[in-house]
Order: sequence, then C-alpha cells, then structure tokens
Amino acid sequence: MAERRKVTTWRRILLGPFALLYGLALRGRHAAYDLGLLRRHRPELPAIVVGNLALGGTGKTPHVELVLRMLMDMGALASLSRGYGRRGTDIHEVQATDTAERSGDEPVQLKRRMPEVRVFVGADRVKAIAHIQRSVPDARAVVLDDAFQHRRL
Repeated sequence: MAERRKVTTWRRILLGPFALLYGLALRGRHAAYDLGLLRRHRPELPAIVVGNLALGGTGKTPHVELVLRMLMDMGALASLSRGYGRRGTDIHEVQATDTAERSGDEPVQLKRRMPEVRVFVGADRVKAIAHIQRSVPDARAVVLDDAFQHRRL
C-alpha cells in the first residue's frame, strides 16, 4: 500500500504541471467559445448528440442505436462518429464489409446492426455533417456518437 502511494505521489509531481497547463488551455478555449471569439457552427440538418463527459466504455454507442431506432419512422437517418481506433481521419461512409481498422469498431458494428442507416466517420464533425448533407440530401437528422464535448457544434 505504501509503495502504491509513492507511485501516485511521483505521478502527481511529474504530471501535475502538464495537467495544470492542459486545464488552463481547456478553460481558455471554453471561454473563447463563450465570448464568441471562436465560431460555433449550426448545421442545417437537425443533429442529435449522444455523449457525456466520460471517455470510452460508458454505453454511448448503444444509445445512438436506440435513438436511431426510435427515429426510424422519420425517414432517412445518418449517424456520425469519429471512428475511434481507426487509421486515418478522412470522412467516409461506413460499409458493413469495412474493418475496424478502416472505420472503427463501433461504427462498423452499428452499420451491420442497422444497414438502413447511413453511417459515417470523420474527425472533423463540422465538415463531416456538411458531407452528409451533400451525400444524403433526404436525411431528416444525424445522430452524433460522442460529440457532447464538441463545442464547434
């Protein structure tokens, strides 16, 4: 137990300054959005964001699927994810035959479970939504997986 405390103390000493700098930068960025110094984008396509303040493993993707299933009667729907774990940051439409390396495991799983939904991945959510609007002109809404902290939207 004492050994564990020593490790924790050293981690705090070594990583504390970096955590402080990161926290200050994050607060400054939030303030810039709050003051209107950084521009927020409001897509024409209705966007429903599923997310929380935690990273990974908290059940966001199953909730995306639930929301999509609830909205199926609306007509054409799209889903957008960053595609964590994939190689690349490009915007592309996920196919059921894609690998997790190409599109991320959760978007591929969602596409296989809901083939009628157009599933997209892209690191830049603003550009990706614009791409979806062009690619799926009859889309009634886009459901974003894990974009709760994405202040640009």
